[in-house]
Amino acid sequence: MINKKVKLAIAVFSIAILSLGIFTYRTIQHTGTATDTKDDFPFIKSDDKKTYTEQEAVLPRLHEARKLPAPAEVTQDVFSKDTEIKKLIKRLSSEDISVSRKAAAELVKSGHDSTQALLEALPKASVFLKGQIIFILGRIKDKNATPQLAQLLKNDNAYIRRNAAEALGKIKDESVIYDLSNSLLDDDISVRERSAWALGEIKDRSAAQPLMSRIKEEDEERVKLALVNALGKIKDKRATFVLIEELKSKNDQLYKNELVFVLGEIGDSKTLSELGGYVENLKESEPTEPIAIFEWKQAIKIAEEAMQKIKEQEDM
Repeated sequence: MINKKVKLAIAVFSIAILSLGIFTYRTIQHTGTATDTKDDFPFIKSDDKKTYTEQEAVLPRLHEARKLPAPAEVTQDVFSKDTEIKKLIKRLSSEDISVSRKAAAELVKSGHDSTQALLEALPKASVFLKGQIIFILGRIKDKNATPQLAQLLKNDNAYIRRNAAEALGKIKDESVIYDLSNSLLDDDISVRERSAWALGEIKDRSAAQPLMSRIKEEDEERVKLALVNALGKIKDKRATFVLIEELKSKNDQLYKNELVFVLGEIGDSKTLSELGGYVENLKESEPTEPIAIFEWKQAIKIAEEAMQKIKEQEDM
């Protein structure tokens, strides 16, 4: 009799334990109180498609509970952002200038997130749109755009080459110094001028030699000024000899003023005697016409300030 009672008690206890397990399993399944990954959900691997779908529905609630976006929401956000960027790129071609400018500003504001879409749009873009995209990439300053922009320095259209050189100058990636140095030989004046400017913006000493070499060969004044100004930014003292030679051989006073200013920026004390002689020659040739007198005084002032700057750097 006792044995029967023990067996009955054991049977009742087993049924209670089994019921508790089933209840717990269903509670987890419908309320989502476990972890939020498939690997941590043993039942998520169920072959039952209906059960799998119901269990998947739990995941967004779990993510929300942890204050994290659900995977579907993340994908949707990225997709929406990419779509919006592509729409902005299309608006760059709008005949309404205000629409085009607003789109450009938004793309720049998006920063590096816009780079890939802009690069993908470049190959098939019209010349006008391509120029705009290059300009925007320059303002974003993402070095990931450097290789494609460097290739555009060889484009058939001078407008594209010029914009590419300017964009590379804004990005300031030393890896394109060789490409920009080659562009100093471009047939188009604006491309040569922007390439010189870009090298000055990068400020790498390896660009000094090609800049110095071009000063002797360049005939266009605006390009020569850009070459000289770039050397002033790089501040390589090897350039002082070339600049002094230019100062002695050229007659244009505005160009001479730029040469003198740049010599002051470079700060090589060896140029003090040459600059001193230059100032003395200026003072001995005082003009008589009012306009010429103003330019003459301005030239003397620039030279004396340059000499003072060199002396201050020498004392430091």
